[in-house]
Amino acid sequence: MSLTTTSLAHNVKQLYRYKLHAYFTVFGSLIAVQLLGLLLSLNGVGQFATYFDHIYIHVNHFSANFIIIFSLMWVFIIAVTVTTQPYRDADFVFVANRMSSHLSNILFLLTASVIGGVTAMLCGFVLKLVAGYILYQDLVFQQTLSLPELLLGLAAASLYMILLSSAGFLAGMLSQLHKAVKFVLPALVLAMLIMETGSPRLPIMIMLAQFFTNEDSFVIFVIKVAASSSLLFGTALLISNRLEVRQ
Repeated sequence: MSLTTTSLAHNVKQLYRYKLHAYFTVFGSLIAVQLLGLLLSLNGVGQFATYFDHIYIHVNHFSANFIIIFSLMWVFIIAVTVTTQPYRDADFVFVANRMSSHLSNILFLLTASVIGGVTAMLCGFVLKLVAGYILYQDLVFQQTLSLPELLLGLAAASLYMILLSSAGFLAGMLSQLHKAVKFVLPALVLAMLIMETGSPRLPIMIMLAQFFTNEDSFVIFVIKVAASSSLLFGTALLISNRLEVRQ
């Protein structure tokens, strides 16, 4: 028995460093899903064709939308995975504190979200380079971004990743309450995609998406994401306390 006492911050730091090394392979899966998104985007995400004075014009529109969507799905799955029993048990090799385990998970997810958001945006430039200079050498127009616009894009993509990771973390924790929750949650998401409300009437999920994506002010967008993510992570921690009592 050791008489040495460690602080919560020290435990969280040690666990966070451990997870960066132990879960390093998840970034390999990130590369895989982003490459898949890039390949699916090589034919363009939108097309337009017309005839004008015996001249055929065909326009392909390229963007990183698929890459970002696949990255969001990746971080959601990773967030759910770290809440599963095997991953929770592995933490207690180092500490015997549930709070430090979850805080280190949240720090790891924040790190993964930033890496995922930044690489997804940069993959968009790779896509345009491949499409414009290798596959379609007749490219005549390419949208350019200033440095501030690029930084805003990187930050926005990372914030969306953080939001999805917090949702995945809560979903994973809810799934630990009862096996039936694993079936209830997909049904709830499907219902939110179908059920309409508001004026004009729109599916609840679409309204939630517009709440974040239709924001013109970046500061307010950051506040929305920070508040929502904190609420989702906080709720997950409260559920974790309930699990401890039951176990």
